[in-house]
Parts: sequence; structure tokens; C-alpha cells
Amino acid sequence: MELSQLEIRIARTPSFPLLSSAATEIMGLADHYKNIREYERIILRDPALAANILRAANSAYYGGDGSLTNLSQAIARLGINTVRSICITAAFHSSLNGKRLHKLFNPQSFWQHSLAVACSCKVLAAMIHYSDPELAFIAGLLHDIGKPALYMFFPLQMNLVHETVQSEILTQFQAEYSIMQFTHQECGRLVASRWQLPTVYHEAIGNHHNPLSSAHEPDMLALLVHVGNALAHRAGITCILGEPDSGYDEAVVAELDLDVEQFDALARIIATEVAKLSF
Repeated sequence: MELSQLEIRIARTPSFPLLSSAATEIMGLADHYKNIREYERIILRDPALAANILRAANSAYYGGDGSLTNLSQAIARLGINTVRSICITAAFHSSLNGKRLHKLFNPQSFWQHSLAVACSCKVLAAMIHYSDPELAFIAGLLHDIGKPALYMFFPLQMNLVHETVQSEILTQFQAEYSIMQFTHQECGRLVASRWQLPTVYHEAIGNHHNPLSSAHEPDMLALLVHVGNALAHRAGITCILGEPDSGYDEAVVAELDLDVEQFDALARIIATEVAKLSF
């Protein structure tokens, strides 16, 4: 199957994991849009999202004491950026829950890795004083959305990918390219388009393994996801059991002005954060 054919298959497959309309609408709101009533109106269309926002606002993790019962108060306490992250996280997890795409696709491992990269990106964004750490969190969370498409539409090839990862000690990205000549990055761009995700995320999804390969100025979110992915691997949180450390491009680390001496400590922090946030 060609990549163009995959695009058609994704568009024609209603069972493919898809974010809820409420979550997609929230992602489409401009970053500077701060109208609490509008967020409340959208979230109330999805009772599961509303419940997640209330639970988060009342949790000790976000400084709550269990007393909030009003959604607008919960949104005000958390802040719009955090609310957006919680909504996308909950909707993404729900889209994967119960899906059996392939015998080798483990939704829980995929989810844990996505969450680990999201947490890594948020921590890294704060370290480099990036303007919107929550934006980085969402980019990290969604960076691998092309993988479910590969498992669903290329089952035989993905069998070989798993075998190659184990036998030749390659990363999943390397094995995909070796077998299919394209990877979950390209698939991710197609899914991002299908989900109508804001274009700000497309480069991070479609180029996170080689963010400096573009002829244009490096995309900051793609750079953060590249290192965030390496930290998740260093923490041992991968999609495929036994997958080797993906490593990082030293030029990317230099571009972000990060200290590699801190990476082991950061990996431990990430593992702790994932344990706190896991559904």
C-alpha cells in the first residue's frame, strides 16, 4: 500500500481512533482565547471531559480539596492552558481505550510512552523558557499518532517491524523505514490532517525523529519532542518491549542549549510524573 492509499483508508475508516468533536474544537481555539464560558459550553457537550476537568480541579495534584462542583469554577482554578491539556489527554486516552488494532499493538504501552513524551516536553519547555509548556505537552502527547494507523492498515509489515526491532536491535522508527520506506512520522501527518489538528502540531508529529532535516528554520515543538522522546526511552517507557534507546541528535540538544548531564535525573522525574498522571 502506498502512503496516498493509506490517506484514503484513514478517511474511510470510522473505527479508526478519533478525538471527540469537543476535544477537536478545543484544540482549534486560538491560544490567546480565554473565554471561560466558551470552554465550559464546549466541554459540557462531552460529559466524560467535564468529569475529568472536575476531578482534576479537585485533586491534590492541582491543589484541590474536593469542594468544587461547578465546571466554570474548575476551569478558572486550573487555567485555560491546563484545561486544554487535560481535555486532549482524556480524549486521546479514550480514543485508544478498548481498541484492538493489531495483536502486537499494546494500547497501554503506547499510552504510557505518549504520556512520558508529553511530560518530558513540558519539563523541557519550562527549562528553556518556552512560551507555552502546555502546547509542548500536547505536541508530545500526540507525536506518535501515526503508529495506530500503521498497525491497523499494515498488519503484516508491522509483524516484521516487531521482529526486526528484536532481532536487529533497531528502534521502531528505523525498522519501519527499513521495511516500508516510510514511517509513523508520515502517517502521523496524515492523521493530524484527518483529525483537523491545528497546524502548529504538524511538524512535531511529522518530523520529530529528524527535526533538523527541514530546509526551513527548525520547529521548536519538533525539537522538544525529539529530546522528549529520547528521555522517555531513557526512562524505559517505550512502545515495544525491548526497543533500544532512541538516542538524540546532539545538534538538537545544542539548538535547545540543554545540559545532557541532567538527562538521567530528568528521566527519573518523567517516570514519576507518568505514574502520577496515568489513567
